[in-house]
Amino acid sequence: MTESEKMMKMCVNVLFESIIEVLYADPHQWSTRPCITCKTVTSITGKPFGCDRYREEKEKRSES
Repeated sequence: MTESEKMMKMCVNVLFESIIEVLYADPHQWSTRPCITCKTVTSITGKPFGCDRYREEKEKRSES
């Protein structure tokens, strides 16, 4: 992979992460069970998203 390709990939990743954060802030009905959209985004990104992220944060708060 050339330096230009690496830089392009990094730029795409930064943009993708920004889009994901905007989607995360979208106020849908959070639950302790992940919805299909949040499960899909979690699978694609490899990071907890939406309902999954909310559930994990809620579990961490209750543990402390």
